Amino acid sequence: MAQAPTASPTHIVIRPNRLLSFRGMVWLFLAYLGLMAVIGLGFLGTGAWMALPFARLEVVVIGAVFYYLVYRHGDDH
Repeated sequence: MAQAPTASPTHIVIRPNRLLSFRGMVWLFLAYLGLMAVIGLGFLGTGAWMALPFARLEVVVIGAVFYYLVYRHGDDH
């Protein structure tokens, strides 16, 4: 009686999709920072100066997320 061939074990590797390099992330953050500065100055020009602390908070949160993605998960490959 012939034996059935044994199948080799299947390995599945899951990796994050890294579309941007570190330099690309820096440029994206700088572009975002510039956009938020223009929007914040627009609000300041119309007299809505209370929008500036929230714009700053938003930039800090986005910067923290970028830091987390680059430095904490930069070697997940």
